[in-house]
Amino acid sequence: MPYSCTIEKILEEKPDGIMISNGPGDPKVLKDTVACVKKLIPEKIPIFGICLGNQILSLALGADTYKLKYGHRSQNQPCKDLFSGRTYITTQNHGFAVDKKLAA
Repeated sequence: MPYSCTIEKILEEKPDGIMISNGPGDPKVLKDTVACVKKLIPEKIPIFGICLGNQILSLALGADTYKLKYGHRSQNQPCKDLFSGRTYITTQNHGFAVDKKLAA
């Protein structure tokens, strides 16, 4: 569904889960999307986020985000599957991050 979809339209579909996709962009600019996700949280539907989606979900839950000084640009990062032990190479491209401190 498009990022501008309403909560009513999303719930009409009776989703088993919601995936908020990646960016690019500053998550704080997407105020309507953050507000929509905030309203979806009490619906008890699993919500997942990839990159920008994770940042939007974090903002909806009360965390803060910040712009990285240099960002992570096209760097290959190993990610280990803790169940199989297999390692995958992933490409990272991030300009923003979730602040480890809880927002006030």
